[in-house]
Amino acid sequence: IGTDLNKFFHGNVLEEGQTEGQIGTTEGGKRNCLKFSRKAEADNWACEITREGAEHIVPLYIDTKEKLDAFLSDPKRFRSDVAILSYPENGLYPEKQIQYAEKIVAIQKELGILIVLNTNSPYFVEAIDLYTRKCKTASRCKMYLLQTDGRICLPTDVTNDLEQIYAEFAKPMEELDRIREELEDALDNIDV
Repeated sequence: IGTDLNKFFHGNVLEEGQTEGQIGTTEGGKRNCLKFSRKAEADNWACEITREGAEHIVPLYIDTKEKLDAFLSDPKRFRSDVAILSYPENGLYPEKQIQYAEKIVAIQKELGILIVLNTNSPYFVEAIDLYTRKCKTASRCKMYLLQTDGRICLPTDVTNDLEQIYAEFAKPMEELDRIREELEDALDNIDV
């Protein structure tokens, strides 16, 4: 959340000095991971998606509403163990975001595929959280807050503390409130 998924997968995702790391979940006793590594002599980072027991995984990358609609209408036809959804809320009203989140959770539950998604929508985060609890799949869901210091992108597991995500979503509104207060104070100080 808050960082482009392309940067997360293809950019610098580990702290300086760190040469490897992973994020992931365990489902049905099998570990689903995104593993990251860097060669000591290079600045290049590599990302590998693994599913325990699988030889090679080719993820399905969904980055448009059309691709998302096709995936949600018939996910079995894509035959992938991993679906990467980049900003699935783009172009959707909040009501539709909630409906799409429900479908995504249902597909994950039914097919058992690893779904990795990023979003800038508090509605989408909340809907995923609530629907995974409703469908009793919350143990398969991990939430990460991605923050960048301008050079590296750091994933922090906030699955048990979503308030960290909501605090990030609130920052733009807090800035607007600050500007609004400045304007009101300026108007109050004008002599009429």
